[in-house]
Amino acid sequence: MVTTWSEAGEAQRGGAVAAEPDTHGPADGGCGQRRSPGRVAGELAVAVPVAALVSVVLQWVIGRAHIPFPTNAATALATLGTTVVLLALGALVLWRWRRPQRWPWWTLLGSWSGLSALVTMALALPLAGTHFYFGGISIDQVFRTQYLTRMTSSPALSDMNYAGLPPYYPAGWFWLGGRFANLIGRPGWEAFKPYAIATVAVVAAAGFVLWSVVLRRHLALLVALTTTVAVALTDGSATEPYSWLVAGLLPPIVVLAHHALHAGLGRAEPPAHRHRWALVGVGCYVGLAGAVYTLYFGFAVFVLVLAGASVVGAAWLAARRGEPGPAWPTVLRVVLLRLVVVGVSALPIMLLVWAPYLVASVRAGMPSGVAPRYLPADGAVFPLPMLEPSLFGVLCLVGTAWMLLTARRDERARALLISAAGGYLWFALSTLDLLRKTTLLAFRIQVPLNAVFAAAGVLGVVELVRWGLRLVRDDQRRRAVTVVVAVGFLAAVGVAQATPHRLSPAIYSAYHDYYPTGVTALRQSSPSDDGSYNGRLIDTIDRLTGRPPQDVVVLSTYSEILSFQPYRGFQQSTPHYANPLADFDARRAEVASWAQARDAADLLHRLAANPHRAPDVFVLRRESDGLHVRLTRDTFPGTPNVGAYDVVFPERLFASPTFAQQDVGPFVVIARH
Repeated sequence: MVTTWSEAGEAQRGGAVAAEPDTHGPADGGCGQRRSPGRVAGELAVAVPVAALVSVVLQWVIGRAHIPFPTNAATALATLGTTVVLLALGALVLWRWRRPQRWPWWTLLGSWSGLSALVTMALALPLAGTHFYFGGISIDQVFRTQYLTRMTSSPALSDMNYAGLPPYYPAGWFWLGGRFANLIGRPGWEAFKPYAIATVAVVAAAGFVLWSVVLRRHLALLVALTTTVAVALTDGSATEPYSWLVAGLLPPIVVLAHHALHAGLGRAEPPAHRHRWALVGVGCYVGLAGAVYTLYFGFAVFVLVLAGASVVGAAWLAARRGEPGPAWPTVLRVVLLRLVVVGVSALPIMLLVWAPYLVASVRAGMPSGVAPRYLPADGAVFPLPMLEPSLFGVLCLVGTAWMLLTARRDERARALLISAAGGYLWFALSTLDLLRKTTLLAFRIQVPLNAVFAAAGVLGVVELVRWGLRLVRDDQRRRAVTVVVAVGFLAAVGVAQATPHRLSPAIYSAYHDYYPTGVTALRQSSPSDDGSYNGRLIDTIDRLTGRPPQDVVVLSTYSEILSFQPYRGFQQSTPHYANPLADFDARRAEVASWAQARDAADLLHRLAANPHRAPDVFVLRRESDGLHVRLTRDTFPGTPNVGAYDVVFPERLFASPTFAQQDVGPFVVIARH
């Protein structure tokens, strides 16, 4: 017999509904707390700004430390700081474990602040000497910085690159980042770092609140702390903070959703309706995912559908065995209605970001992009973190065993197992999608999978410890608990202090990539580096055009300058981040045709006839055979999946009074009047 949270809680209280929010259910399979939706929403409303404020203030303090680079001082300070916070939070977990009554407000405040401080010290101290975030403006961080710069220049929803187009890449996180940059009075590229770190810190606190709905408080804090240390501070999560905003909250949301979908369907009585607010909350999360990260939105919906299917499948099997309960067609109808509630709740949040693009896309005939056409090495194999020879691998192995062994009697294990199974099924479907010459970008699913395994590992370790303590004599239990706590604490410190090492390539870029002034964070500049000309390029463009940056369309062979000023790009630097409405391939062809013009007059004619808004400025590279612009094309399924090539403009094409030009190092800036 499977014990549901509501059944277990009512059995313990003699069928009465508890009025005390922190009443505890049974140790196995029970809901930790029965909180009203208003209380949960209230806690989130307080936890989020508290965590954000703690992170921003702590970052300001760290920024005043003037820690040089390279140095081991930042690592030492980060290790000491995170160790102190881990010690404080661990002591709080143990104290409340022994006194599991209602938590005073100051313990909640301390938990949110401690989680935020832990994240902030681990991420901010290695970056204390640079204004850049992890990765600087290298590889994918260049477009993320460009997007935040764009949203900082105006609150209007706009594509990160192209003029006159609604955003295709979800703008939710970047729009809020733009408002944050406006609030602190910093340009978008400089606001990226404090905003990104604060995002990861906020997710840690919000995760604790959500885990507290499905676990007892002390377990919720332990799970939130472990997933933060083991997953959030790794390269895949920290360098893409808005993805962690969705992935980090997925495990508790799936546990809550599975319970809400199952509630009232395990007995012969009519389905319960008191969980409708849980469904609305799950819908808000799904809407947030859609507004922030399209892939994780799809994966979250996929997992929720699997959870609903598992409830219907369980009812069908129960009917086959002759067990009492509602007929499976009734269960199917109820589950579908509950999933509809989730969808209806998600839709308004999603449409805040997606409505402009959807309308424009329908009018344009629903063009498709090439964003999913990417298959790196880690997307071609199944991720098996439980087999890694590391502390995290051991944690995942325990979590895997716990989910498999307890799924029949514990709803939490069952929900997490469905999430993990959904991740591997997503990998399989992504491979099959190669038949359509695309993928489901399965390699990105590793982060939510790691979060699931880490959460399950904590719960598995707790159950393993409880089982082991039953085998220990009463007079030896205190020593056994001391050993377990010490080992757990040392493991957490060991994983946390490895953060700078795991992020070392991204830290290197943050210190060695060039600011818009043409120098690095180390105050270095070399004429052989394109970045050293950033300031001169920006000044030249502004002077030759005489227009605000947001009103200038640039065709540039050096795309990094679009990260520092809200210029509009005529062409995206890579097809996979290009808006499908922009006609990426048609624009490539247009650029090639311009280079084939007979003379300046013919070039001007072709620019005027161009169906897209023509460039106001060309930033080309001067070489012996002409002026070069670097373009890219999709080469999927090849590795790499992007091919680069040059289009060469003869210098005579710009021999007209209509064009004003100036050399800047290896570049030539040509403005069209």
